[in-house]
Amino acid sequence: MEMMCIKNLGYKLKFIFSNPIKLVGKIIVRATSILGSVVTIFGIIDTIFKTDKYMTYLATEKLWTVIIISIVVSFITSINWIPRISFKINGIDSRLTIAVGNIINTKTSIIISTNTAFITLRDNNIISGTSVQGAFEDKYYKNNIVKLDNEIRESVKKYPVKAKLRLSYNNKCYNVYDIGTVAHVIQNDRNVYFLALNDINSHGQNENRNSNDFYTALDKIWLYIRQCGNTEKVSIPLIGSGHAGISEITKECALKEIVKSYIGQVQNYKILDELIIYIHPSDLEHVNISKIKKFVENECMFAEKNIRNGIKEE
Repeated sequence: MEMMCIKNLGYKLKFIFSNPIKLVGKIIVRATSILGSVVTIFGIIDTIFKTDKYMTYLATEKLWTVIIISIVVSFITSINWIPRISFKINGIDSRLTIAVGNIINTKTSIIISTNTAFITLRDNNIISGTSVQGAFEDKYYKNNIVKLDNEIRESVKKYPVKAKLRLSYNNKCYNVYDIGTVAHVIQNDRNVYFLALNDINSHGQNENRNSNDFYTALDKIWLYIRQCGNTEKVSIPLIGSGHAGISEITKECALKEIVKSYIGQVQNYKILDELIIYIHPSDLEHVNISKIKKFVENECMFAEKNIRNGIKEE
């Protein structure tokens, strides 16, 4: 866990200092400007009072202090800090937030994308340890995965079974459900929504991957939370862009489409107090965070009913 935190800090620092040459240039220009302004001010004061004691004092007593302060101020103001992105959706009692961090550490309720058979197996690398689902299982169910399996089966038994899937490596048969089916489990008094996003074959590999599944799953998760969840804070990773393997859905595309899908659905009915979309620190290089901030602000400010409406309640 400590190693993961160090790696995540490393990704953030890599983003912050992504262009060191440009950073040094900014620091020099701004520090020179600050120092020049201080010298100019002291010169004006000496001119007004017809003395040279202030410039002499600056040159003999405080010049290095001013230089150091100028460099520090310039350094702080020149860094490409990760911005805080959080806006209230116009006309709606709901907030949309973009967070940079490891979603596994969140204390809020969480949405986790999974396969349509709701298989949790780590054997044969069916569920990767680097995926959100794999990391979640390792942290909370590592020694009791059977408990999670039972809770998932209990949750989805009300849905029709679309097909059967037999894994070749263990010869076990699993029920397969529609894209967008939600298995709702409770973990440490919080809601965890396992969202069926991708089909897998008998070898545990993804198949039939397309962007329509991504949009269908998004529509259905908002509808499910509206009907069966709570108006609370819920966190969601950039589903569809990672281990789900939908090639058309890049990290930035996933983020934007999650934003548009949620805002479109929240026009119809209250869903959540706050939706928090997590960008993993390692994905910062794939997302233009400054553009995303402007995009989210614009979407929240001008939220209207003509934004992609998705599925409505019957």
